[in-house]
Amino acid sequence: MILSSDIIEIGTFTKTHGIKGELNALLDDGTEIMQHVSCIILEIDSIFVPHFITSCRSKGASASLIMIDGINSEIEAKDLVSKSIYVLKEEYNAFHDIDEDENGEGGYASDFIGYSIVDEDDNEIGEIIDIDDSTDNPLFIVDNNGNTVYIPITEEFILFIDDDKEVIGMSLPEGLIELNIK
Repeated sequence: MILSSDIIEIGTFTKTHGIKGELNALLDDGTEIMQHVSCIILEIDSIFVPHFITSCRSKGASASLIMIDGINSEIEAKDLVSKSIYVLKEEYNAFHDIDEDENGEGGYASDFIGYSIVDEDDNEIGEIIDIDDSTDNPLFIVDNNGNTVYIPITEEFILFIDDDKEVIGMSLPEGLIELNIK
């Protein structure tokens, strides 16, 4: 049995496409994830049920046309319109390269709100007050002495993360802080 704790929502079926059961899916993380999952999971009568994809065609950056095994007509597909699309959390984490901590939980950028950011010389840059994940490249929103600074969340800038002290060490390109003070 698939539990809600085993899955993560990645999108929604928005409408049918054609008469052979194809569905238009709007995907939160882009279409590429569909090539890396064994199945999608839909909630049917309050039970999470796996469905196997027979074909998937990208229709832009965040939409796909999906055929599901056993759905062969527009009438059958209409029952799935507006349903949330889920995938197994372990496959989602593997696709996004999220390491799980000792509690089996994935790490999320929002977990770092309240952490301080320091540079390679241990000088404080500021405190993370929020995350901007409205684009493909999420940003730490940092309070830098009353100014708001946006810092890209990328592994190449991160030197270390100290969860005990709630500090992230970063090596940032010269001028980045001054460039984007708002």
